[in-house]
Amino acid sequence: MFFLFKHIKIMQTYRVLQISIVIVCAVLSSNSQAGDYERGFEALASKDYRKAAYYLSLFASNGDARAQYNMGIMYRDGLGVVRDPRVALSWLLYASAQGHMLANYASGLLMRDGPVDVQDSERALHYLSEAAFLGHALAPLEIGNMYFVGKHVFKDRTLAFVWWSLSADRNGPGAQANIESLTDSLTTEEVAKIHGILAKCDILPLRECLAESLLYLEPAEVESGVVSQPKL
Repeated sequence: MFFLFKHIKIMQTYRVLQISIVIVCAVLSSNSQAGDYERGFEALASKDYRKAAYYLSLFASNGDARAQYNMGIMYRDGLGVVRDPRVALSWLLYASAQGHMLANYASGLLMRDGPVDVQDSERALHYLSEAAFLGHALAPLEIGNMYFVGKHVFKDRTLAFVWWSLSADRNGPGAQANIESLTDSLTTEEVAKIHGILAKCDILPLRECLAESLLYLEPAEVESGVVSQPKL
């Protein structure tokens, strides 16, 4: 009987030891990963882009939106990696899908102004608007500029004014100046339309009140035969 109890006690001690080893290994692994994550962003801050790409690529591959966004920027600008707009867009879209505001903004600009093989006017407007709905100050400024010039969308000064107003509310650089330069030339009908949209936005969520303005794509731009890019 004594031998049996002694055997049970040894087995219990062994199991506790096993669990302790597993916990210690998990903690060490977690600490190591946390260290690598910090090293990646420290390298980024010090402009050691090759080192940053080395560390951040692992976390980006594992779904970290912040790492994905920064990998996208590095591939877009050729920082520490070979410049590749398509790979850049893929990383940015992964981060955008997780609600990363800056990734949505960067995706929109890249699809609007980037090389032809990543251009997509319709999706550019979508991602710029997503960035705006997430709180980005410059995204609504860019959308307003598109409507004012009539690039990729139908020219509409009232919608330009509305989007610039959203940017100005967030202290977007240049937004207030754009509004002031446009105000005196607005017609009575345009002023009434602007007041109607802004009044609607006082009641409805921003995404809902501005949704209609995102349907004003110019068909000639959307159907221009651009090469498709990876989609999530």
